[in-house]
Amino acid sequence: MLRFLFGVRYLNVVAVVSLLVGTAAMLFVGAYHVYEALYALIVPAHPEINESTVLLIESLDSFILSIILLYFAYSIYFLFLRSDKDPEGTKNVPLPEWLKVEGLGEMKKTVLQVTVVALSLFWLRIVMIQTTEFQWTDLVLPASILAIAGAVRIMKLDHG
Repeated sequence: MLRFLFGVRYLNVVAVVSLLVGTAAMLFVGAYHVYEALYALIVPAHPEINESTVLLIESLDSFILSIILLYFAYSIYFLFLRSDKDPEGTKNVPLPEWLKVEGLGEMKKTVLQVTVVALSLFWLRIVMIQTTEFQWTDLVLPASILAIAGAVRIMKLDHG
């Protein structure tokens, strides 16, 4: 019975494969935004709005999301699916060190760091397309970004 309960962890293969498919999808979405940005440069629809800049920021957002999904896929693999009997097998795989996750705490820190970047890009896109005057409520997102960045900094100081 215990062997079955610990074998359930292999169901995470579904999560890994799904995340890899999502990574590929976001890469295509980002590439499509780059294509749209180039098209907007050639045939401008709205001369008063720099549409190509907004599209390039959206493509960067899509590419960062694809990196987040890829990181989750590899993290789940290394945390749940990698066999402890074959530690040499994963050392021969040509992966960057930042993709080889050793613990859940390391994964959380990296995800928070990437979240700060993704939220910053999202806020930059909002600022680029904002057509009305800014209200004080528009400062909620930057304040949240600063709070998350501060938490990441405190986590780094806590663990060296």
